[in-house]
Amino acid sequence: MTKVKELNVALLGLGTVGKGLVNLLNENKDEILNKHNAKVNIVKVYERNADKLEKFGMDRALFTDNMQ
Repeated sequence: MTKVKELNVALLGLGTVGKGLVNLLNENKDEILNKHNAKVNIVKVYERNADKLEKFGMDRALFTDNMQ
């Protein structure tokens, strides 16, 4: 069996598109792993409101409000 590919993703906001992407990744993580031998990791989220991360069960350590 080949090594699982790790794909690290940073999101720019949790608006309509960001929330949709998080939902799609969560709902399809098993299929992504089985079909593509890949695991998608959300490693950083730029968002003005850190409380939005908690609504998705995401760790606040992923939060940043600094674009640099």
